Amino acid sequence: METSVVGHALAQLIDAVKAANGWSDPDLVENAHARGYELTKSNISRYRNEQPLISIKGDTVRALAAALRVTDAQVATAAVESMGIPLPRYQEPRIEQSVRLDPGLSKRDQDLLLALLSRMRAAAPGGAVADTRAPTTPVVRVANSPSSRAADDSNPDHYPWVVWTVELLDPDRFAGENVADRTATAAAVAAKKHGCVYEYCVDEDTLEDGTNYYKWYMGVTRAEHANCVGNVPVVVTELVTALIGVLPRGCDSAALWTAAPSAHATRIRNEVDHGYPGIG
Repeated sequence: METSVVGHALAQLIDAVKAANGWSDPDLVENAHARGYELTKSNISRYRNEQPLISIKGDTVRALAAALRVTDAQVATAAVESMGIPLPRYQEPRIEQSVRLDPGLSKRDQDLLLALLSRMRAAAPGGAVADTRAPTTPVVRVANSPSSRAADDSNPDHYPWVVWTVELLDPDRFAGENVADRTATAAAVAAKKHGCVYEYCVDEDTLEDGTNYYKWYMGVTRAEHANCVGNVPVVVTELVTALIGVLPRGCDSAALWTAAPSAHATRIRNEVDHGYPGIG
């Protein structure tokens, strides 16, 4: 059994990734070879156990990154610290650094979490300086709105397809006319990237108080339904990003957007329509 090397940054990175994925050194060698890099078990053992790390080549940094399926920068940072060279801690808050360097997070998940942190800091009274830049990905609430049928208490998770709805409340009527037509292409592209299906948009309804609301329906595969950050599937969050990108300014407030799985629509799509013919 291998013994974890405490205090050696590169060793800790290697051990953490191996433990998280259940990998062995031969698995790392295979990962590197699959991406066109040469790496041996003796290489891994040397760079893991050498105390302190004396030197490492750029090609080896890239090979280890490929083996661990992390970024080159993560391996390079760990290697430099393993040589006993402290790196400066920049002005970016430490929690953001942790997110960026976490080997268990994909780039997409990092971006989503950083967007959430940006929103939280911007809203925090008396806290850190607010970041006034718009986040790359909006934070979407999961809730049952007054106009939604998502309150159905059935669990749709066992179906091959789960129908998610994304709803925009527009009390100030920022969205304008022909919302369904204007957003159809962006919504279809966002869904298709993940093997999902954009269905349609309801764009002519109002609530009792006169507030306009719009609702987009998307068929989400069971795999993508489970691929979440928080409790929102990544594909749903990316759909909202795409919609905000084509709607007028004023529709980009996170408070206006609600996402929810619709158990009713999910049952109909699976039990009556039998999914989406020709897809999946």
